[in-house]
This record gives sequence, structure tokens and C-alpha cells, in this order.
Amino acid sequence: MAKDVEREWARANPQPRASATEEVLTLWNFPVAGSTLGPEHQDAIRRFVAVDLGLSPALCRTQFHAIGHASRSGSEGGNMALSEQRAEAVAAFLKRLGARQVSATWAGSETPLDDSATGLAHARNRRVELGRFRPEPTSKVVPRQPVPGEPAAPTGSGGWGLAVKRPFETPPIPIRVGGVAVDLRLIGEIELSAQSGGGERAIEAAVQGGKLSPEAKGLIVNGVKGVVGVNPGEDGRPPGLKIGAQLECLAGEPEIGVQAGQKFIYIEFQVAQTPLTEFTFKGVRIATRFAGKVRLEAGPSEATALRLAMTQAGAVAGVIAAAAVINGGTALLAQSARAEGLRAMEVLAERDGVATGVAYEVLGTDALAQVKSQELQWAKLEGGTRTAFRDGMARVNALLVKLGPEGRTQRRQRWDAAYAAGNNAMDFPVVQRRIFDALGGTEWKAGKGGKALEEL
Repeated sequence: MAKDVEREWARANPQPRASATEEVLTLWNFPVAGSTLGPEHQDAIRRFVAVDLGLSPALCRTQFHAIGHASRSGSEGGNMALSEQRAEAVAAFLKRLGARQVSATWAGSETPLDDSATGLAHARNRRVELGRFRPEPTSKVVPRQPVPGEPAAPTGSGGWGLAVKRPFETPPIPIRVGGVAVDLRLIGEIELSAQSGGGERAIEAAVQGGKLSPEAKGLIVNGVKGVVGVNPGEDGRPPGLKIGAQLECLAGEPEIGVQAGQKFIYIEFQVAQTPLTEFTFKGVRIATRFAGKVRLEAGPSEATALRLAMTQAGAVAGVIAAAAVINGGTALLAQSARAEGLRAMEVLAERDGVATGVAYEVLGTDALAQVKSQELQWAKLEGGTRTAFRDGMARVNALLVKLGPEGRTQRRQRWDAAYAAGNNAMDFPVVQRRIFDALGGTEWKAGKGGKALEEL
């Protein structure tokens, strides 16, 4: 069994391990089913942060973010708890060292570093990735433009020299937020500025054939991964998506929509040119600035999906899932940017109320318990979703009252033939979903819905 393989390897190799890049420290081989931060891990953290904390930790502006992980040998719930405990152990140790800007998230076993079934693979997956972001580079990122007629500045002085811009897109970067799995992507233009003295050669090596070389892009993407995280909500503030200090509280008007796939909600917004990360390439320090689109693609986490009803096709059924994902995804944004997400949730809740009301009229009082259960699910979400759900049901009742007794009977018969032929109260979720999809499904934008209630 996987757990036996894991424990056998751990008994033979008990020493905690660590590896580091410029921006990310990976602490691995945590104890099986444990989160104790061993002396080797503590020493690795001290070495990693020594320059940042220096002699005066109170003056340190570097931000640290710990992401906890677990192997796949245990249960989903147990793995999530372990990954949380490991991330929090690292965050607590950093705070004891004097670091002030520390945050932690956890991903359970959803993002393994090694997919194989060996004991070493399990050890590599029992890990915490500690990233850091230095919000203010020691030198200016964008070189000063020379005044016409002014002699050129000498090179080799250590300042920032040549700068170029190229198209840039990251692969999906996973973020774990409660019961929601989020992939983040940056899509736009990146500017590279190299330090004078060898900078021109480094830029030429980083940009090949008009685009970033695979090596340079990999270094940038790894740097971005090290500064992406979620700040826990404090002092009444909601949680916030963090890509370094500059993009800590993403505001503005996001575009929110539905797409095919497991991560079926997307959230997009534009950002102006912003310092992103620095890296060393060919012995030269290179700073980057990004401008373009930040895209979040959200869906239920593996554990959440298991708790939701599943269709035969394997897709998550039920508008509750879509609303929960919107709720979790938009929780990453600034409050001003969350209005669109909350509005979308209320639109879906009202539509779900209409579908539930129609299904109840067709299937009768035997479906009452499922109607109440549907309403309670909405009560768990943020905003006025429960009220919107009730408003949807009230619209159905108002329509039937308006039609009168004879018209009400005829409309029920029409609904039964269209959405519930051969079904009974036990099939309530199937019937309700058919009606919900006919009304427009999870598409909430104006002009993109389905039939109106009166057209059903």
C-alpha cells in the first residue's frame, strides 16, 4: 500500500530536506502524518531569510508566503489539515525570527511535485514552499531617458540599462482558497530591464527570435509562483489575492463568465504596468514589469467536488456549485471588485428559485424536503442569495395565480411534458436542472440567458 511504501522510506531517510532557488525555499520530507519543523528545516529557513531580516528585522519589507502540501497516501480531509499545519508551522517560525509580513495557504495533496508512487515521491510531496517578494528593488527598474544632446551615461556602473518588451503568458499557477481551486494566469506584455555591464548580452540571451527564451521564461514564472498567494482577511477585511506588494488588492471592474471544463468560472481584469519579480540570468540581475490581463479560473476543489452531486458525465451539477465558486473566487478581489461576483450569484440564485418552484409545481408536495434543502444551501453563501432564491420561487407562484385555476393546470401539464415526463419526486435534482438550464443555466450576463419564465 502507498502508506506502507511511504513509511518504509521515511524510516530509512528521516532527515528533513531542503532546496532553494533565488526566490523560493522548498522544505520537504516532513514527518509522515506530521508537521514538526525539524532543526534542518529551521536552519534552512534561517539561511534563506538571513539577508532579508539582517540585523534589524523590524525594517524588513520583504513579504513571505508559505504554501503547505501533503502526499496522496492519506484521506483528502487529513491531507488538507496536514498541509495547513505544515504551512502554519513555517509561518510561525518566520514570525519568531522577526518577519512581519508573513502569510500562509495550503493545498492538501492537489498539487504534487512528484506523481510517482515511490517513497521518495511521497517525501518530496510532504513539503512547504516558502516564497519571498521584495517590493522595492534596490535600483530603478526603468532607466532614465536621456535628455536630447546629453552625453550617454557610462556603462558598468551597476545601474539599470537596456530594457525590452515582449509578449508574456504564464502557465496556470494553482492557488487554494477554502473549497475552491483557482488557477491564475498572467497574459500580456513583460518588460525586462538589465543592469548595466553585461546587461545587453544577458537580454540578447533572454530574448531569442523575438520572444523569451524557455530558460528566461522559466525563471520568471518560478519567480511569479514565489510571490503569488492569498492574504488571510484581518481586521474585518476580506482575503486578498497577492502577487507581490503592488498587486496585493486587485480592484477595478472584473469580467466574470462561464466556460467549459472543471474550472468553469473565470474572472479577468486589467492591470497597468507593475514591477513583478527579479531574477539572475547569465550572471546579470534582470528586473521585470508586467502589464496586461490577470485571469483567474475557478472550480470546486477535489474535496468539494466529491461532496456535490455529480452528473453521469462527471461534471459538477447544480447552480450552488457555480455560486460557491464565484463566492470563493471573487473573495480574492478587493471589495469594490466583488460587486459583479455578488450580483452574478444573486442572478443565479433567483433563476434557481424559479427552476425549483417550477419543479415543485410539477412533482408535488413529495418534493418539499428537497426544495427546503435547496434553499438552505443558498443561505450558506454570502450576500442576498437566499432572498433572491425566494424571489424566484415567488415569481412562479405569482405567474400561476395570474393564470387562474384553469391556466395553472394547463401550465403544469406543459411543464410536466417538457421537463418531467416519466419522472417522480425522487428525480427532483434532474428535473430542476433541466428547467434551470432552459432558463439560461449558469450564464448570467444580460442578453445571454435562456427562456423567460413566461416562455417555459
